[in-house]
Amino acid sequence: MKMLTLLLVLFNFLSAWGSASTNPVKSRLKSGETAMGGYISIADSKVVENVALPKKLDFIWIEALQNDIGPREVQSLVIAAENENLVPIVRVPKNDRDEIKKYLGTGVMGVVIPGVKNREDALNAVAALKYAPEGNRPPGVDRATRYMGRIKEYMANANQNMLVILTVDNEDFVRNLESILSVQGIDVIHVGPLHLSSSMGLSIDAKEVKQAIEKVEIAAKNKGIPLGGANAKYTQLNTLKKKGYRFLTVPGDMELLRHGVESFFSAP
Repeated sequence: MKMLTLLLVLFNFLSAWGSASTNPVKSRLKSGETAMGGYISIADSKVVENVALPKKLDFIWIEALQNDIGPREVQSLVIAAENENLVPIVRVPKNDRDEIKKYLGTGVMGVVIPGVKNREDALNAVAALKYAPEGNRPPGVDRATRYMGRIKEYMANANQNMLVILTVDNEDFVRNLESILSVQGIDVIHVGPLHLSSSMGLSIDAKEVKQAIEKVEIAAKNKGIPLGGANAKYTQLNTLKKKGYRFLTVPGDMELLRHGVESFFSAP
Protein backbone atom coordinates (compact mmCIF):
# COMPACT_ATOMS: atom_id res chain seq x y z
CA MET A 1 0.00 0.00 0.00
CA LYS A 2 2.82 2.42 0.88
CA MET A 3 4.49 1.70 -2.45
CA LEU A 4 1.24 2.36 -4.32
CA THR A 5 0.82 5.66 -2.49
CA LEU A 6 4.36 6.72 -3.38
CA LEU A 7 3.80 5.84 -7.02
CA LEU A 8 0.60 7.89 -7.10
CA VAL A 9 2.39 10.89 -5.58
CA LEU A 10 5.18 10.57 -8.14
CA PHE A 11 2.70 10.27 -11.00
CA ASN A 12 0.80 13.35 -9.86
CA PHE A 13 4.03 15.32 -9.52
CA LEU A 14 5.23 14.43 -13.01
CA SER A 15 1.82 15.13 -14.49
CA ALA A 16 1.73 18.51 -12.84
CA TRP A 17 5.24 19.31 -14.08
CA GLY A 18 4.33 18.33 -17.62
CA SER A 19 1.35 20.71 -17.69
CA ALA A 20 2.55 23.27 -15.16
CA SER A 21 0.78 26.62 -15.18
CA THR A 22 3.99 28.51 -14.45
CA ASN A 23 7.59 28.42 -15.59
CA PRO A 24 9.69 28.62 -12.38
CA VAL A 25 12.58 30.40 -14.11
CA LYS A 26 10.28 32.96 -15.70
CA SER A 27 8.67 33.54 -12.32
CA ARG A 28 12.07 34.09 -10.70
CA LEU A 29 13.09 36.62 -13.33
CA LYS A 30 9.81 38.51 -13.06
CA SER A 31 10.22 38.79 -9.31
CA GLY A 32 13.74 40.18 -9.68
CA GLU A 33 15.55 37.02 -8.65
CA THR A 34 18.47 35.34 -10.40
CA ALA A 35 18.25 32.02 -12.26
CA MET A 36 21.32 29.81 -12.70
CA GLY A 37 21.66 27.15 -15.36
CA GLY A 38 23.94 24.46 -16.72
CA TYR A 39 25.26 24.64 -20.29
CA ILE A 40 24.77 21.25 -21.97
CA SER A 41 26.47 20.36 -25.25
CA ILE A 42 26.81 16.60 -24.72
CA ALA A 43 23.68 14.78 -25.85
CA ASP A 44 23.46 12.31 -22.98
CA SER A 45 20.92 12.35 -20.15
CA LYS A 46 23.66 11.32 -17.71
CA VAL A 47 25.21 14.76 -18.12
CA VAL A 48 21.95 16.46 -17.13
CA GLU A 49 21.52 14.14 -14.17
CA ASN A 50 25.03 14.84 -12.92
CA VAL A 51 24.91 18.63 -13.19
CA ALA A 52 21.52 18.50 -11.44
CA LEU A 53 22.82 16.41 -8.54
CA PRO A 54 24.17 19.29 -6.37
CA LYS A 55 20.70 20.92 -6.49
CA LYS A 56 22.17 24.33 -7.34
CA LEU A 57 20.69 24.93 -10.80
CA ASP A 58 17.33 26.23 -11.98
CA PHE A 59 17.55 25.33 -15.67
CA ILE A 60 19.66 23.73 -18.35
CA TRP A 61 20.71 25.44 -21.57
CA ILE A 62 20.80 22.81 -24.33
CA GLU A 63 23.15 23.90 -27.10
CA ALA A 64 21.75 22.98 -30.51
CA LEU A 65 23.42 25.79 -32.47
CA GLN A 66 27.11 25.01 -32.21
CA ASN A 67 27.06 21.24 -32.45
CA ASP A 68 25.15 18.31 -33.96
CA ILE A 69 22.38 18.06 -31.36
CA GLY A 70 19.02 17.84 -33.12
CA PRO A 71 15.40 17.70 -31.92
CA ARG A 72 15.57 13.98 -31.12
CA GLU A 73 18.56 14.45 -28.81
CA VAL A 74 17.07 17.59 -27.32
CA GLN A 75 13.91 15.69 -26.42
CA SER A 76 15.83 13.10 -24.42
CA LEU A 77 17.65 15.89 -22.57
CA VAL A 78 14.35 17.67 -21.91
CA ILE A 79 12.93 14.51 -20.34
CA ALA A 80 16.03 14.19 -18.16
CA ALA A 81 15.69 17.84 -17.11
CA GLU A 82 12.05 17.37 -16.17
CA ASN A 83 12.93 14.31 -14.11
CA GLU A 84 15.46 16.46 -12.22
CA ASN A 85 13.01 19.36 -11.81
CA LEU A 86 15.07 21.65 -14.04
CA VAL A 87 13.57 23.98 -16.64
CA PRO A 88 14.74 22.89 -20.12
CA ILE A 89 15.84 25.66 -22.50
CA VAL A 90 17.35 25.23 -25.97
CA ARG A 91 19.36 27.46 -28.28
CA VAL A 92 18.07 26.70 -31.75
CA PRO A 93 20.22 26.73 -34.91
CA LYS A 94 18.48 29.70 -36.53
CA ASN A 95 15.63 32.20 -36.30
CA ASP A 96 13.21 30.30 -38.53
CA ARG A 97 9.66 29.37 -37.53
CA ASP A 98 9.71 25.90 -39.09
CA GLU A 99 13.09 25.12 -37.51
CA ILE A 100 12.02 26.47 -34.12
CA LYS A 101 8.81 24.41 -34.20
CA LYS A 102 10.80 21.16 -34.21
CA TYR A 103 12.45 22.10 -30.93
CA LEU A 104 9.32 23.52 -29.31
CA GLY A 105 7.71 20.13 -29.82
CA THR A 106 10.20 18.51 -27.44
CA GLY A 107 8.62 20.29 -24.47
CA VAL A 108 11.23 22.98 -23.83
CA MET A 109 10.09 25.90 -21.71
CA GLY A 110 12.42 28.47 -23.23
CA VAL A 111 14.14 29.11 -26.54
CA VAL A 112 17.31 31.08 -27.22
CA ILE A 113 17.16 32.73 -30.64
CA PRO A 114 20.40 33.58 -32.48
CA GLY A 115 21.02 35.94 -35.37
CA VAL A 116 18.53 38.69 -34.54
CA LYS A 117 19.63 41.80 -36.45
CA ASN A 118 16.63 44.14 -36.43
CA ARG A 119 13.11 44.72 -35.14
CA GLU A 120 11.56 42.46 -37.78
CA ASP A 121 13.79 39.56 -36.74
CA ALA A 122 12.78 40.11 -33.10
CA LEU A 123 9.09 40.21 -34.00
CA ASN A 124 9.44 36.98 -35.98
CA ALA A 125 11.22 35.30 -33.07
CA VAL A 126 8.53 36.20 -30.56
CA ALA A 127 5.77 35.19 -32.98
CA ALA A 128 7.36 31.79 -33.62
CA LEU A 129 7.28 31.00 -29.88
CA LYS A 130 3.73 32.15 -29.16
CA TYR A 131 0.34 30.80 -30.16
CA ALA A 132 -2.25 33.20 -31.60
CA PRO A 133 -3.20 35.90 -30.88
CA GLU A 134 0.30 36.75 -29.58
CA GLY A 135 2.10 34.89 -32.35
CA ASN A 136 1.83 32.38 -35.15
CA ARG A 137 3.19 29.18 -33.57
CA PRO A 138 1.34 26.24 -35.14
CA PRO A 139 0.06 23.38 -32.94
CA GLY A 140 1.67 20.01 -33.48
CA VAL A 141 1.40 16.30 -32.79
CA ASP A 142 4.42 16.30 -30.54
CA ARG A 143 5.58 15.64 -27.01
CA ALA A 144 4.85 19.18 -25.83
CA THR A 145 1.12 18.62 -26.39
CA ARG A 146 1.46 14.96 -25.42
CA TYR A 147 0.72 14.11 -29.03
CA MET A 148 -2.51 16.17 -28.94
CA GLY A 149 -3.66 14.36 -25.80
CA ARG A 150 -3.18 17.51 -23.68
CA ILE A 151 -3.40 20.11 -26.41
CA LYS A 152 -5.95 22.32 -24.60
CA GLU A 153 -4.11 22.31 -21.29
CA TYR A 154 -0.77 22.97 -22.97
CA MET A 155 -1.96 25.78 -25.23
CA ALA A 156 -3.77 27.47 -22.33
CA ASN A 157 -0.45 28.04 -20.55
CA ALA A 158 2.20 27.87 -23.28
CA ASN A 159 2.46 31.57 -24.09
CA GLN A 160 2.89 32.65 -20.48
CA ASN A 161 5.30 29.77 -19.79
CA MET A 162 7.62 30.20 -22.75
CA LEU A 163 10.85 32.12 -22.16
CA VAL A 164 11.84 34.23 -25.17
CA ILE A 165 15.60 34.82 -25.13
CA LEU A 166 17.40 36.83 -27.81
CA THR A 167 21.17 36.67 -28.14
CA VAL A 168 23.39 39.69 -28.79
CA ASP A 169 25.66 37.88 -31.20
CA ASN A 170 26.16 40.40 -34.02
CA GLU A 171 26.92 44.07 -34.57
CA ASP A 172 23.56 44.79 -36.22
CA PHE A 173 21.77 43.87 -32.99
CA VAL A 174 23.68 46.61 -31.20
CA ARG A 175 23.11 49.06 -34.04
CA ASN A 176 19.33 48.46 -33.95
CA LEU A 177 19.19 47.98 -30.20
CA GLU A 178 16.41 50.40 -29.29
CA SER A 179 14.00 49.18 -31.95
CA ILE A 180 14.65 45.54 -31.01
CA LEU A 181 14.07 46.17 -27.32
CA SER A 182 10.75 47.87 -28.11
CA VAL A 183 9.31 44.51 -29.20
CA GLN A 184 6.85 43.10 -26.68
CA GLY A 185 7.37 39.60 -25.30
CA ILE A 186 11.17 39.50 -24.89
CA ASP A 187 12.09 37.93 -21.54
CA VAL A 188 15.90 37.94 -21.65
CA ILE A 189 18.63 39.62 -23.68
CA HIS A 190 21.60 37.27 -23.64
CA VAL A 191 25.03 38.76 -24.30
CA GLY A 192 27.48 36.62 -26.26
CA PRO A 193 30.84 38.45 -26.28
CA LEU A 194 32.66 35.86 -28.41
CA HIS A 195 30.12 35.86 -31.26
CA LEU A 196 29.67 39.62 -31.04
CA SER A 197 33.39 40.30 -31.25
CA SER A 198 33.69 37.90 -34.19
CA SER A 199 30.95 39.73 -36.09
CA MET A 200 32.78 43.01 -35.44
CA GLY A 201 36.08 41.55 -36.67
CA LEU A 202 37.71 42.29 -33.34
CA SER A 203 39.19 40.40 -30.40
CA ILE A 204 36.90 39.70 -27.48
CA ASP A 205 38.79 42.13 -25.24
CA ALA A 206 38.74 45.03 -27.73
CA LYS A 207 37.56 48.40 -26.43
CA GLU A 208 34.81 48.61 -29.08
CA VAL A 209 33.37 45.25 -28.02
CA LYS A 210 33.28 46.31 -24.37
CA GLN A 211 31.57 49.56 -25.34
CA ALA A 212 28.96 47.69 -27.40
CA ILE A 213 28.21 45.38 -24.48
CA GLU A 214 27.93 48.31 -22.08
CA LYS A 215 25.44 49.93 -24.46
CA VAL A 216 23.33 46.77 -24.41
CA GLU A 217 23.56 46.48 -20.63
CA ILE A 218 22.38 50.06 -20.07
CA ALA A 219 19.54 49.83 -22.61
CA ALA A 220 18.23 46.50 -21.31
CA LYS A 221 18.37 47.73 -17.71
CA ASN A 222 16.45 50.88 -18.66
CA LYS A 223 13.80 48.72 -20.34
CA GLY A 224 13.60 46.39 -17.34
CA ILE A 225 14.62 43.38 -19.41
CA PRO A 226 16.89 40.89 -17.58
CA LEU A 227 20.30 40.27 -19.09
CA GLY A 228 21.72 36.82 -19.67
CA GLY A 229 25.32 35.71 -19.85
CA ALA A 230 27.98 33.25 -18.82
CA ASN A 231 29.14 33.34 -15.20
CA ALA A 232 32.69 32.02 -15.24
CA LYS A 233 33.17 32.27 -11.47
CA TYR A 234 30.66 32.33 -8.64
CA THR A 235 32.56 35.23 -7.06
CA GLN A 236 31.56 37.39 -10.06
CA LEU A 237 27.84 36.89 -9.43
CA ASN A 238 27.21 40.09 -7.47
CA THR A 239 29.09 42.19 -10.02
CA LEU A 240 27.00 40.76 -12.84
CA LYS A 241 23.75 41.24 -10.92
CA LYS A 242 24.52 44.93 -10.42
CA LYS A 243 24.76 45.27 -14.20
CA GLY A 244 21.36 43.62 -14.65
CA TYR A 245 22.41 40.04 -15.33
CA ARG A 246 19.93 37.60 -13.79
CA PHE A 247 19.88 34.69 -16.27
CA LEU A 248 23.28 33.07 -15.95
CA THR A 249 24.98 29.85 -16.96
CA VAL A 250 27.81 28.19 -15.08
CA PRO A 251 30.78 26.80 -17.06
CA GLY A 252 29.63 24.25 -19.62
CA ASP A 253 29.86 20.47 -19.51
CA MET A 254 32.98 20.34 -21.72
CA GLU A 255 34.71 23.01 -19.66
CA LEU A 256 33.85 21.30 -16.38
CA LEU A 257 35.30 18.02 -17.66
CA ARG A 258 38.49 19.75 -18.79
CA HIS A 259 38.86 21.65 -15.52
CA GLY A 260 38.28 18.44 -13.60
CA VAL A 261 41.27 16.82 -15.28
CA GLU A 262 43.39 19.96 -14.89
CA SER A 263 42.57 20.29 -11.20
CA PHE A 264 43.45 16.62 -10.59
CA PHE A 265 46.96 17.08 -11.97
CA SER A 266 47.51 20.48 -10.36
CA ALA A 267 46.35 19.45 -6.89
CA PRO A 268 49.13 19.48 -4.22
